[in-house]
Amino acid sequence: MTFVNSLMSLPLFEWTQFSFMRNALVAILIVTPLFAFMGCMIVNNQMAFFSDCIGHSALSGIAIGALIGIADPIWSMLVFSAALAIGVTLLRHYGSASGDSVIGIVMSFTVALGIVILSRGGGFNKYSRFLIGDILSITQTEIFCLIAVAIIFIVLWLV
Repeated sequence: MTFVNSLMSLPLFEWTQFSFMRNALVAILIVTPLFAFMGCMIVNNQMAFFSDCIGHSALSGIAIGALIGIADPIWSMLVFSAALAIGVTLLRHYGSASGDSVIGIVMSFTVALGIVILSRGGGFNKYSRFLIGDILSITQTEIFCLIAVAIIFIVLWLV
């Protein structure tokens, strides 16, 4: 640990004197291998369009959470995304349309629904942090959540 601290004191790393920069660095170091594993799994299972659908449609989850008054719309986004993943999977399995057609229709509908709900009253801008994100605003609590997600993912991947 002293080696890391002495490395961080070099002029090249003077930006690490700020806690928000250290938090961002730690988050990137946690997320990078996690995304590498997940990206390989998504490509190997030919689910790139499916993951794109879930990711973009999460906007509707944020919108629904904001509409019903949830203080942190992350939870409504997660619940909506999980329900949507189950729904798309069932539609692909039991429907007669091709899987990509089902995914495309669901994604278009849910993204449009989210934009319509969030645009109501001009409140779209206050939710841009959920859409774009800001790595510099990550907190210690969110870093611990990332660590927990990484551990859960690795355990599930090993099983």
